[in-house]
Amino acid sequence: MKWKFSGVLPVLTLLLVLMFISVTISTTASAAKPSGPDNNVIERSNGYPSGPHQNLNIHGKNDDYQCDPAEGGRSVFIREYGESTLRIASNKKSKLTELVVKDKCAEYFDGDPALVQIPTESEGYYVFARVRAKPQNGKVDGDPSSIILTPNPILEACNDNGETDEFGDLITCSDDVDGLISLGLVTSNGVYKTTEQGFERWDSTSTTKGKGKAKAIDITGLFTWTGYACAAALDLNGDGVIDENDVPNDLNGDGVVNEDDLPIFLALNCTFFNEEWVFNVADLVVQDQEIVNDGVKLLKIRFYPVRTTEFTPDTPSVDAEIHESADANHVDIGGTTVQTGTTVHGAVTLSAGTGPTPTGQVIFQRFATADCSGASVGDAQILVNGVAESGDFMTAAGVLSYLVGYTPDGVSDHYTSATSACVPLAVGTTPGVTAQIHDGLHNDITGGSLLEGTFVHSQATVNGSPAGTVTFHGYGTADCSGALVLADETVTLSGGVAESSAFAAVAGILSYVADYNGEDAGF
Repeated sequence: MKWKFSGVLPVLTLLLVLMFISVTISTTASAAKPSGPDNNVIERSNGYPSGPHQNLNIHGKNDDYQCDPAEGGRSVFIREYGESTLRIASNKKSKLTELVVKDKCAEYFDGDPALVQIPTESEGYYVFARVRAKPQNGKVDGDPSSIILTPNPILEACNDNGETDEFGDLITCSDDVDGLISLGLVTSNGVYKTTEQGFERWDSTSTTKGKGKAKAIDITGLFTWTGYACAAALDLNGDGVIDENDVPNDLNGDGVVNEDDLPIFLALNCTFFNEEWVFNVADLVVQDQEIVNDGVKLLKIRFYPVRTTEFTPDTPSVDAEIHESADANHVDIGGTTVQTGTTVHGAVTLSAGTGPTPTGQVIFQRFATADCSGASVGDAQILVNGVAESGDFMTAAGVLSYLVGYTPDGVSDHYTSATSACVPLAVGTTPGVTAQIHDGLHNDITGGSLLEGTFVHSQATVNGSPAGTVTFHGYGTADCSGALVLADETVTLSGGVAESSAFAAVAGILSYVADYNGEDAGF
């Protein structure tokens, strides 16, 4: 007997059935699984990992393309614009060692899906894909060419019953093998870890048209499956689903046979797989990938065996900043100067290129120096979506700096520990500034009068004798209002004192304002 998983209604029925049982299942072991999108590998510049792999090229062709469905090669042909199906089979009994294209043509060209058989791998594959070839940049609106892959439910699955010598040559189940019904566990993403994956020819972050070729994307989730696989013989009423109507007796002892017995029935009679490489749920598995193409000429897919692909720890980027705690916009003030009494905190963002967002712990170290030297105060925080903030700190006059260290957790154990650059901050006070008007002998004549032609200048004194500069502004009024009559002049302080240039006074009124510009922390 065999069971084929085709048609929409049985699949929908299975999913609806499992919505009320998925939370009660606590059962059984499964085979090794690929880590898939939750891992990061040391990648080449094109985004693909290094190591042995199987290649598959998916070519987009015009509707008038004359496609030859003959077996062989590493290429299949789909519609350049429109929907196509890629059917993939894997057979544990086969001695196949290289990927084989069994039918090169998608259904638009020869009436049935393109068909590929891949070698069996005990632990499955990591799968990466990338758009290549010169694209059509949008058929109508000029958008970049794109393509979307969506996994369909398992088309068919069966196990060898030990009596079929030719099983290793099959790519479809036959009547003399044991068919399976697969019940996908209902999760936020359905039975597959990834529900769909889109690609574009150009990097979506590029601001220049035709620049920034997109890197390869990890699409292992399109082949990573969670659910029960049950013998087709358990479908006692032959309706295409295994539900409470197939449970033969009361299993939980409540005196009735109903949906409450179904989780027990499944746990006793079926095999549960958790995020498994989909082709490992049976000896022979056939899966469809639905493809929607909008102008892509070539999508290159690579299958990397999990058992031979080395995942090398990668070092994430640790970007530290300093924020004013009262600033809702989280502007980075690192390397600047703030006033004494400003409340600040450290902030950090971790990223890892095409890899997943790092998780784990960061420790903020706050120093009383500008270069993260000397003693420090530590503050440990857990990353949330790759970001974290330290506790608040009220500043005192002087300098401070932050250094952030990252430690990965078990989820991100493929990342190494990493440390940010040192981020300094100067903290200053607002000193008092006194301005006077002097004659040529440095006598204070502020508020007095003088003869036209007398040379005068302004002197500014800044309390505390700080370094820095003062800018003098000269006005032709008594209250420093209106238009300037002297050009602004910036003078370096010496011992906390600065003087403007002298000039010959003219008839009228003169007033000065002196602005202290602060002390440069030298960052």
